[in-house]
Amino acid sequence: MIISPFVIKFTIILMKLTTLLYSLFIFYILGKNSKIPENLMGFVWLFSGGGCLFLWAGLSLNNIELVIGGLFIIAILAVILLHNILTRHHSLKETKDEKINPK
Repeated sequence: MIISPFVIKFTIILMKLTTLLYSLFIFYILGKNSKIPENLMGFVWLFSGGGCLFLWAGLSLNNIELVIGGLFIIAILAVILLHNILTRHHSLKETKDEKINPK
């Protein structure tokens, strides 16, 4: 199957737009609440699914820009999940310390 350069350029623009929206969404939510609420994690998973699609498209079309963009979106998801794990661990540690040493 032959893919025209216009389709590849459109896909790259779509990937950049998705990355920009994903990053703005994450920075807005993390800046507002300092953690991502459980009801908004669905949007995070939805955007990161786009990263998998861009990675697949880049691998099948041999396009390095799409591969890098897909890996970047997946890496953002990994950082978000690490942030959620660390904030949950910190909050559990604080509640444990409050039970041991009440004020």
